[in-house]
Amino acid sequence: MRRIALIPLLVLTACSVPDASGPATDSQPVTSGASPTPSEASGPSARATPTTDAPVATREVTAQGFRLALDVYPVRREGRTAVLNTRLRVLERPADEFANADTVLSGQGFADSIHGRANGFSLVDGPRRVVLHPATADGSELCQPDFHGGWERGDVYWTSCLFGAPDPAATELTVRAATFGSFNRVPVR
Repeated sequence: MRRIALIPLLVLTACSVPDASGPATDSQPVTSGASPTPSEASGPSARATPTTDAPVATREVTAQGFRLALDVYPVRREGRTAVLNTRLRVLERPADEFANADTVLSGQGFADSIHGRANGFSLVDGPRRVVLHPATADGSELCQPDFHGGWERGDVYWTSCLFGAPDPAATELTVRAATFGSFNRVPVR
């Protein structure tokens, strides 16, 4: 497994919605929030790491013959950073031996396994009207998936995404995941 030290390159971004008249959405204009400098980023690198926590939410989707489940785990706050862990499970695959979930997920904005990235994750703090997007380095989101197999039934793929820390008062967030939708009331620990 190839590991790349990304902490020195971190540029953490947090976006807040300036208008307080409605719920936070991606379609409303956003402004950049405060971001820690690379030397202040004290959290872990965004690499796929199984967690000992139990999932707090699960959603299944079916696309092009694949039945997939995404398990979402509590958001872990660590200093000025936060980590979101998810587990993608292949429940069923189509009979076509050439079918590949990479194509299904890439087309829906969830994954870019060719470049080893997961896309489409964000954290929403509704009461404070803040949308957090994954930290970036060299223009790439720091969501490190563990895409390693052939998308066979029973395969499991972990993803860890690094974010700037949510407001200290936030105890729950909404996790948005492309393809799978929104997961409400995900605890922050």
